Amino acid sequence: MKRIFYVVMMIGLFFIFTGCDSSSSKTDDDLINDADIGDTGNTGNTGDTGDTGNTGNTGDTGNTGDTGNTGDTGNTGDTGNTGDTGNTGDTATDMDEMDDTDMGNTGDTATDMDEMDDADTGDTESDIDEIDDTDTGDTVATSLIFTEYVEGTSNNKALEIYNGTGSPVDMSTYSIKQSNDDKMWGETTNSVLALTGDLADGATYVICKPDYALPDLTICDLVDTTWVTAFSGDDGLALFNGETIVDQIGVEGVDPGTAWDVAGVVNAMEEHTLVRKPEIVNGSTDWVTSAGTNATDSEWIVKEQNDVTSLGSR
Repeated sequence: MKRIFYVVMMIGLFFIFTGCDSSSSKTDDDLINDADIGDTGNTGNTGDTGDTGNTGNTGDTGNTGDTGNTGDTGNTGDTGNTGDTGNTGDTATDMDEMDDTDMGNTGDTATDMDEMDDADTGDTESDIDEIDDTDTGDTVATSLIFTEYVEGTSNNKALEIYNGTGSPVDMSTYSIKQSNDDKMWGETTNSVLALTGDLADGATYVICKPDYALPDLTICDLVDTTWVTAFSGDDGLALFNGETIVDQIGVEGVDPGTAWDVAGVVNAMEEHTLVRKPEIVNGSTDWVTSAGTNATDSEWIVKEQNDVTSLGSR
């Protein structure tokens, strides 16, 4: 009986050990197959040596979802583990993560483009604004200026002053001084005319010699009783604000002979009317530049004698 018992036990143990080996072999085979399948899925990563090294972990569900391999097409190709729902989910996650990354980059690109656009737009607007502000500044005068000079026949002599400052101007600080022949400003007797009153923005102020008759004195805001408007073509005239010259016609202390030339017209300050170009809003203390050498570079338009069609209407 004991021998029979031992035989039965040995047979049982044989089957038990045989079964374990079979199970282990099957497990090993499965692992090998899984690994093989994993390798097949990782074919996309054959160029990536690092990912190929992860083949041994393909059967490991945890490693299959390894985010480190997220960007690898090989992981997306983990379809070899299709039977493993966890791995399939990991694959979807990997793809989502890749998409999220791509979307992130897309967002960055959009942001970069927006920033570039904003910068460009900002710069453009800033430059345009600066240019416009500069232009606006050039169209606003800083003081009163001469805008017309009439040297007509006989006693028909007049001057026009204009206010383009943008505000009313108190003229009590202003005066006109004459330089006769080689004399300094205001040096000759009665060669200084003090102005009074307020001049509205955009308004003109016409000063006439007492015998002015083109056609009469109604055009005049002030009838001059000094010698300032008793000028001839070789006399200089300066507009002062306090002790500062803000504009002038002719030159102090210089006798040009018959008269000063203007805009290329010889002796233009004698027996002519001079009208300041409308785009000139600020005075000049450089008579040579102001007079110019031709009709283009001069600040003045030379008209025929006794032409007063624009007097009093800048």
